[in-house]
Amino acid sequence: MLDQSSYKNIEPSEDSAAAVSAYLRSDSIPRAMPLIAAKESHDDRSAIQPHDYLGVARDIGNGMINEVAEHKTDMLLTLGESALAGAVFRLAPPVVRTSIVLGGLYVGGYELGKNATTWINDASTVVNGSSHTAEELTKAHVGLEHIGGGFVELGVGWKGFNAGMYAPELYGAASKTYSSFVDGNLNRNLYKNLRADADTIPAAFGKYFADGKEAINWHENPAWLKTTTDAVSAKTAGVADWGSTAINAPWLKQATGAVRSGVEEVHSRLNPNAARARAERLSDLAEAVHEDVAVRLAVAERTITQAVLDQLSAPGEATRIKLAVVKNPNAAGAIHAKLAFDENPTIRIAVADKTRDPALLAKLANDESAQVRIIVASKTDDPAVFTKLAGDQSRQVRLIVAERTSDPASVKKLADDEDLLVRNSARENPFFA
Repeated sequence: MLDQSSYKNIEPSEDSAAAVSAYLRSDSIPRAMPLIAAKESHDDRSAIQPHDYLGVARDIGNGMINEVAEHKTDMLLTLGESALAGAVFRLAPPVVRTSIVLGGLYVGGYELGKNATTWINDASTVVNGSSHTAEELTKAHVGLEHIGGGFVELGVGWKGFNAGMYAPELYGAASKTYSSFVDGNLNRNLYKNLRADADTIPAAFGKYFADGKEAINWHENPAWLKTTTDAVSAKTAGVADWGSTAINAPWLKQATGAVRSGVEEVHSRLNPNAARARAERLSDLAEAVHEDVAVRLAVAERTITQAVLDQLSAPGEATRIKLAVVKNPNAAGAIHAKLAFDENPTIRIAVADKTRDPALLAKLANDESAQVRIIVASKTDDPAVFTKLAGDQSRQVRLIVAERTSDPASVKKLADDEDLLVRNSARENPFFA
């Protein structure tokens, strides 16, 4: 309804419609001014509102304080549970401890990945509070306070876990410290005990505790498991001894031999080639110890049995027989490795010439015979062997290294060699810089 007094203040117009329009304009403008002013004030505050980074730290700190002040019982429970977990960890075998650590890392990583986005969003909401609603801010504050409380719980849990894990060492350190205090070996001045002097109670306790921790071998089974294992071993020792005696009984060996012979006989009838191979093997074994050198030489050249070759490469065997063993294409690497340290340089030269094993060539690079080292230098591709032989006393060895090595350091060294031919060969090497 139009206010009559206001209507009277309007200047007369040509018609009533114009009068009403003028009145509405004059009446609405004053009413709208407070709303416009409020909006502009809010926009100004939003424009200059700083980011509240300290609010994040404040919320986390409040959460830590609230946790300590209002959840003492929960903290004690966490401390006790963690101490129990630490004691179980200490009493567990090494394989179980490893499983616990890996499981803890997995769970911790999973929880971090699951909650990290929420924590970041809460922190962002608090930092940019002016662009969020009051409900969003409240929720973010609560979330950050929970993080602070979680830090306290984590710290208490870690302390409890360590207390349980090192309980024997803590008790031992406390006992030794008390004994030293009673014996008068520690300073009894309470003020001085607060300082880190060597003769104070805290320093003595810390030293005893550190010594106890260093004595722990986490790779060994705990004492209770050792005791149990020893007890089981003691109870089963008699059974093991009886089993060993029974297995080594003469009658059982005879029976086993008879069964093996029977199986080989059947196999020989079914497979004539296998029978011939067995006969040859038995023949070679017999002839390998024959007194006639010619017989042993023939066996060394033809046999395919490693046991026979091993017999014929024994110390004291004739040089030509051992040479035949080295040249036998059926000789395994173990035979070559055995003869690589033969006292006769002729045998070692033959091994160096025959073998293709890089590890064995590397060992032969230390041989006292220059001829062996020359062969090694001609065959090896190992940079470490080239580096060693680049300083060899034999000019021929150094010359071969200068021609074959691809190691720039060895080439550079040999380029300054005392021998002219070695120097020239090194400088012609493609890897000479």
